Amino acid sequence: MVLSRHNRNDLLPCGIAAPDFYSPLSDGRMLRLSAYAGKQRVVLVFYPGDYTPICTKQLCTLRDSWRTLESLKTTVLGINPAPAALHRMFAAKNRLPFPIVSDPHGKIAAAYGCRGWFGSNIRTVYVIDGLGRVAWVQSGAPSVEEIVSAIDSVTDNL
Repeated sequence: MVLSRHNRNDLLPCGIAAPDFYSPLSDGRMLRLSAYAGKQRVVLVFYPGDYTPICTKQLCTLRDSWRTLESLKTTVLGINPAPAALHRMFAAKNRLPFPIVSDPHGKIAAAYGCRGWFGSNIRTVYVIDGLGRVAWVQSGAPSVEEIVSAIDSVTDNL
């Protein structure tokens, strides 16, 4: 288990089961987070909005490191409250190789301690291990190197 590195006490602690969710994706599919258990690790990227400069840069940085993440048996899921149709356009425009989860009522963000004022998300990144547990969390936009280091420290035998 990787130690949690954050300064907000509302984030989930490492070692607990990641809250499951079922939600529409930017590519038109429905996703259940627990479907990844035993198969892949997941990086959940809670971010405030599509088409904003910081959010676009954050997700494009993950796009540019996609091969590295795939080699670590890891997928990425961006999450914010916008509808799937807007996510679809944003993902296509930025050639994102991973889907974006639509969380229109903020239930997923609330379950992960990332729901902000007026329904926006507080920028936060979680690493979920292959057993479906929270392995690492950090507020803000950690670097890909920090995320990869956290994934490398996971001991889930994938």
